Amino acid sequence: MKRKKPLKRTPLKRGVPKKGTLSRAKKDCWDAFSLLTKLERSPDGEWNKCYTCDKDIKIGTSDDQGGHLFPKRAYPVHYFHENGVRPQCYRCNINMEGNRNVFIKRMIEEIGQEAYDEMYVHRHDKVKITKKEYEEMTRQYKDRIRQIIER
Repeated sequence: MKRKKPLKRTPLKRGVPKKGTLSRAKKDCWDAFSLLTKLERSPDGEWNKCYTCDKDIKIGTSDDQGGHLFPKRAYPVHYFHENGVRPQCYRCNINMEGNRNVFIKRMIEEIGQEAYDEMYVHRHDKVKITKKEYEEMTRQYKDRIRQIIER
C-alpha cells in the first residue's frame, strides 16, 4: 500500500536540556565544575594555559575546554573528579581526542604515579548520581567559584 502523502520528518531536538531534568542538573553541574577547574588553575582569573600544549586560552571562549584524563563517556566515575580534569584548548581536547599521551605524562608528574594508578584501577566503577546530588554539587562548586572571584 502506497502513501498518498509522505511521512513528515521532524528534526532531532538537541541542545539545552529542559529545566528540572536530571540531564539539565548534570549539565549545570558540569558548567560550574568546569569553570571552577579553570579558575583554580588560572594565574589572573581570565587566562589559562592548555594543559597539553601550553597554548594561552581565554576563559569562557569556545577554545576553553575542560579536558578529562579518562574519557567521560567511557568512564563516567571520573566525570567530576578534580584530579582528572584540566583546562585544554579545543584542538587538543576535541581534534586530538584529549592529546592522551601528553595528558597522562603531565598528570603523573603532577599527582604522582600512585594517585594515577588509583584512578586507573577505579575507572570502571559504576556511579549513580541523583538530581538532588547534582544540585548540591553545583551549589558547592558555585560557592568555591565565588570565593576565588572575591580574592
